[in-house]
Amino acid sequence: MGDVIHALPVLTTLKKHYPEAEVAWIVKNKFSDLLTDNPDLTDIIPFDDNSFLQLIKTLRKRDFDVALDLQGLFRSGILAYFSKASHRIGFSRINSRELSCMFSNQRITPPQKAVHVVDKNLSLLESMGISEYVYDFKIHMSAQDLRFAKEFFVLKKLVPERDKIIMLNPGAGWPTKCWPAENFLRLADKLTKYSNLNAKVIMSWGPQEKGLMKNIKNDTNNSIAIMPQSTIKQLAATIKSCDLFVGSDTGPTHLAAALEVPVVGLYGPSDPERNGPYGTKNIIIQKDIPCISCWKRKCAKIDCMKDISVDEVFEACIELLGPR
Repeated sequence: MGDVIHALPVLTTLKKHYPEAEVAWIVKNKFSDLLTDNPDLTDIIPFDDNSFLQLIKTLRKRDFDVALDLQGLFRSGILAYFSKASHRIGFSRINSRELSCMFSNQRITPPQKAVHVVDKNLSLLESMGISEYVYDFKIHMSAQDLRFAKEFFVLKKLVPERDKIIMLNPGAGWPTKCWPAENFLRLADKLTKYSNLNAKVIMSWGPQEKGLMKNIKNDTNNSIAIMPQSTIKQLAATIKSCDLFVGSDTGPTHLAAALEVPVVGLYGPSDPERNGPYGTKNIIIQKDIPCISCWKRKCAKIDCMKDISVDEVFEACIELLGPR
């Protein structure tokens, strides 16, 4: 999800400079909802791991002029190659996560100032004569998505105009990115009991986190509003009405930042300078230990996340929760 969100300014910038261009986006099926009804897109080409060969056959029937490989993976490089585009733009080898550069015929090294992945992605457009960027993360939410959020707020007696609504997201794609679930519960308790806030806490979760959420439900005293199962757009509509989001390096964190909701980002194995929540309304917490930003998916200790205290996350929340 984060990869898609971080690529959205490329789409917005492309359409500003080439308004008549037809733009298609190849995206994994489970994240295609992020792109639906985007006015800058002509076509969405969804796929999953079982339909990869069929996707290649589909691409070979199309007539693309330019292919932009924003992911820098072997698989994305293959897709750019089979698009039959005469201009296949990708990252240079040192900036590719895998050997995708062998499929590109225009290889870009981002400038030194382009540290965040959003800026690295935009730098690929320089090969198309584009140097002025549009930092707009267009995520279209339908009336049904907004209604979902409104009905959830009514059901849980949450009033955005009166309450400080804080969303906590305890899950992440890697175990090494997860802050302990008990810390989220302690943080929720501190926030709801802080007399100056009138805070209400929502806990969000994804399809792979049902077990985690079941354990959290068993440990809470119903002071936390648990999100029902939702689509990405329904989650976006709910986040949009929140005053604050707390999470680690995971898709919903980047979704909140794209929606300009202040974020407290909890970082360990990944690099917040490259993968942090984009924008200026955010606070990053990362411990200064020797193995920080190791990019490991597995670790016996995970001290980088465990060493982040509830108190320092709470203080960051209070700092961001100024007047609405």
